Amino acid sequence: MIITSLLLAGLVGGAQAPSPAAPPAVRIELKDDGITLPPRITAGLTTFSVENAGTGPHDARFVRITGTHTVADVSAWLKAGGAVPEWLVTAGGAGALAPGGKEEYTFNIAPGSYVVLCGHRGDDGATHAEKGGFTALQVDAGKSTLRPPDADRIVTLRDHGFQLTAPIEGGRSTWHVRNTGSEPHQMLIVKLADSGGEYPERAWFNHGARGPRPGQAAGGVLEVPPGEEAWIRLELGPGHYLLLCAEQEEDGQHFDLGMIYRFTIE
Repeated sequence: MIITSLLLAGLVGGAQAPSPAAPPAVRIELKDDGITLPPRITAGLTTFSVENAGTGPHDARFVRITGTHTVADVSAWLKAGGAVPEWLVTAGGAGALAPGGKEEYTFNIAPGSYVVLCGHRGDDGATHAEKGGFTALQVDAGKSTLRPPDADRIVTLRDHGFQLTAPIEGGRSTWHVRNTGSEPHQMLIVKLADSGGEYPERAWFNHGARGPRPGQAAGGVLEVPPGEEAWIRLELGPGHYLLLCAEQEEDGQHFDLGMIYRFTIE
């Protein structure tokens, strides 16, 4: 009896709660004629496996629809043009990828109605969303016990700069991106052309991101809201790169205000 009691006590006392699982993966395929992903998911920490299957750069921006508005209202706004309505709220997203590019993008998605759209512009200056590059996503309420990915480095987005806890190296790695600023910030990764340096890419952004892009879109994160965070996992090869935030305000784009970081992978 004593031995049995001790064994039972050991089993009870030594029992541990199961470790949280990794976030479930949701596949997003970016194409020249639209975006493919499941129409319905559960809220919480979620990894989106994003792949560009198109012939030009594409991104995946999550925008929440508030109030009584619907996807039809989003479609009408995209056709009519104009400023972004107040009832659309940016929730983040995966930065632009070159054709064939892949990225895992993880964030805590809240319940609600969303559109996932591509905001990258074509050579004619129109965004892909204006040409039908968007799709609806319904996020149902749910309780998440999932753990975030283990990160190789933390990148803090500030007003206006980047702070890294570890150097950026080649190969596949995971980045934890946190916004401690007072406004939304991006962390766009751009691989520079062999000649010309960073200024053709900066000029391309400053002229409305229209026409052929000098650099190569290599992923990143879009519009992380203040106080929020995201994780990305991707592979970078040798070359010269920029991290930059292209958010616009009265004084200029954020990279013109100092939110730019240069690095090289040998």
